Amino acid sequence: MTVLIPGLYGLDSYSAWRSFAKEPAKYLDRFAKDKTVVKEIDYFNQKAPTLKDVDALLKDRRAFQYLLDAYGLGSEINNAGRIKKILTQDPTDENSLVNKLADTRFKAMADSLRLDLGMEKLQRSTFLGLVKDKYVQNQFEVNLGEQDPSLRQAAYFARNSGSISDVYKVLGDSILRDVVQTTFSIPQQLAIQPVETQARALSSRVDSSKFSGIANASVSASELTRAKGDFSLLESSLAVSDKAIAQIKILQGQLDQLVTNYTNVSGNTDPGGPNAATIALQQTAVPELVRFEQLLNKGTAVTDQVSGQLDILSDFIAQAQDPATDLAALKTQFSSFVSVINTALDNATITAPDGSTQNILLNGAADTISITLDDIGTTVTINRYDATAIKNSLLTADASFNAIADSSDTANIYAAQGRILIATDSLDAIRNTLATDQADFAATVAAEPFYATLNTVSLQQGSSSVDDALDRLTKVEDLIDKIGDLAAESKARDSIADRTDLEALFNSYRTELRDLIDTPGAAGLDNFLNNIPDQSYEISAGFTIGVKGGYDLLASVADILDAGSLSDQTAADALQISAIMVTTATDTARAGLEESEPYLTRALGTYDPKGSLNKQISDIKRDLSDFIAAAATEDGKNLLSVDQSDISVTLTTGTNVRLRAQSTFEANFTAALDAVLTQITAGDEAATLMALKDAAYLVDTTQRTLSSDSRFGTLEMGKLGGIIDTLTPQDTTDAENPYKMNVFTEKFLLRYLTQASLNAGTTSGPNSYVLSLFSGSSNGSGNDSSSAFSSIMSLSMQV
Repeated sequence: MTVLIPGLYGLDSYSAWRSFAKEPAKYLDRFAKDKTVVKEIDYFNQKAPTLKDVDALLKDRRAFQYLLDAYGLGSEINNAGRIKKILTQDPTDENSLVNKLADTRFKAMADSLRLDLGMEKLQRSTFLGLVKDKYVQNQFEVNLGEQDPSLRQAAYFARNSGSISDVYKVLGDSILRDVVQTTFSIPQQLAIQPVETQARALSSRVDSSKFSGIANASVSASELTRAKGDFSLLESSLAVSDKAIAQIKILQGQLDQLVTNYTNVSGNTDPGGPNAATIALQQTAVPELVRFEQLLNKGTAVTDQVSGQLDILSDFIAQAQDPATDLAALKTQFSSFVSVINTALDNATITAPDGSTQNILLNGAADTISITLDDIGTTVTINRYDATAIKNSLLTADASFNAIADSSDTANIYAAQGRILIATDSLDAIRNTLATDQADFAATVAAEPFYATLNTVSLQQGSSSVDDALDRLTKVEDLIDKIGDLAAESKARDSIADRTDLEALFNSYRTELRDLIDTPGAAGLDNFLNNIPDQSYEISAGFTIGVKGGYDLLASVADILDAGSLSDQTAADALQISAIMVTTATDTARAGLEESEPYLTRALGTYDPKGSLNKQISDIKRDLSDFIAAAATEDGKNLLSVDQSDISVTLTTGTNVRLRAQSTFEANFTAALDAVLTQITAGDEAATLMALKDAAYLVDTTQRTLSSDSRFGTLEMGKLGGIIDTLTPQDTTDAENPYKMNVFTEKFLLRYLTQASLNAGTTSGPNSYVLSLFSGSSNGSGNDSSSAFSSIMSLSMQV
């Protein structure tokens, strides 16, 4: 990534450095706003919270590169194995790899990230902000290096000068060492000498402690300890705030989009408006789409079932070749399975929205049916099949199989096997085409905007009632499992043991179970668990979606379990068997409800423009508790929870940071959603929109409160970070100006840049002006660059 830096590009190193050193923040800010830089920052900030472990980080080369760049280690991108060890080993363990590396940048990265403890830090917005600052800073220097390598070296040296406490700090950092060696023309071969020899060579030329002369003058070690403690305390507290804000922002996006969609829905669905032609087509198309999906789903379910049964028939044929097999019994099983398969094909029927009975597998002809969705000709087409040939092949196979005389009757065995293979190939062809049709159907429907006017009230009633029944059914199944566990516990106890504790729980579960079956989750819903008859919900005039009823779980589940007891081992054994047996009733109910659920969901959530908006609101309300629970941190703190109190952090400086808990948010937002749903039921679109805006305002207000508290805490955290950076060896000497230097370092870097320019042979252009100030001739003739350089060196080191 190369970014030209305005104001510095094109200047010689001396002039560029002087301009930059005066106002480094200005150039850093310009760089940070570059589109290329912003794009990489945004990518990492979105990706980082999703990374489950270090392996996931290493696999995402773009995110991995960003993180390495942030710590000045971008060139390590192809050393993933070594980086993984560095990041997953404890950096405080002296035996860890990172503590055996001379380059201290690895240690700085490992200490900062602490990915050996998990990926939690990469889920915190405050920490991602710190990584962003490091990334901008290091990449800025990289791009300085694209313009002039010596500028990058100088910037890095200035930023780290405050941490140079002795000559070994210079030797431990390849860049610091290179700058010092270049400045004093020390041969690179010095690096192969013993470290003590290197230290003496550098110490004889410069007192390295002078670089950090201003670094530690004003802050004591005890202040650093306090600052680190305050920083850690704030960081963990702000992690709670980050979680809450992240959840609220998701909600903001959902509500903002709902407000926009509600604002536009009337115009979009106006039969006399711009979508008039499409609306007319879709009024006819929607019931057909429901029918198509019913046919596809039923056909897929039955052919999947039959495919497994054909495999069993093939196994029977293989067994028939074994002389030890009971051939008569096998023939009976074979015929039974053929009958089951053909019956399944016959019964692959649906009740279409117009009330007719249809079968995609046995419609009498292999053809296609299509429906047009809009005025630009978008269509949905599906295949129908005549599977009579499959049935006939199975009957022929059955006749051949039953004609087998013994295991050596290869003629009839092969004849049966051949017909099964033909049936299997035909079925596989149907299954493949069904899968293609389903994928095409889903893709076309997902991409199509729908504007038809459907019976939203009826579809909402059906969808909510089925969803409610399935939700309660899950809880019923959970209670049945608990009762079974109680029975197992009672059986395991001694015959004379006390079981009153188990009986108490059993009575509680039975009461809860009966209430779940008998009472819908919300007033006005149809109760599909309590023997309600089949129901039909209108799509539009003359077209409905049916839901099977008749699931009397009070009789088939509650009454049976009520009759049980845990009083002794025998009774417990009987109850445990009952708990297993009643699951047949719950399984039947679930299968029937789940068969209708997708058609109601798609009709309301996709085909009905108003209904889809209403359903989104209902879904938000339904999932609100889980949504709020997702704002909790690992230690259980949650600023959106009704049980959370304010989080108050008093720093050692006396500053108090308070993160206000939004304990009334769930209740207030639920009430706001109820107000929206009330207006929806009343059919008042204007009032619905107003109530929706009120709900959005409530969420916005919550977000502003949370963000305000977080902002104050983040500012305090930044101040603490500045103190820590000032005293921490691998970081900078000034929070606001990471390139702040003392006078000695300024003069030293001037000498370095001049020497680097001479080494590169750049004594013409802007640098020639610098040299001319110290040369022996004013007209440029007879300029002695070496004598000029000596003059510069003499002045630059007079500190």
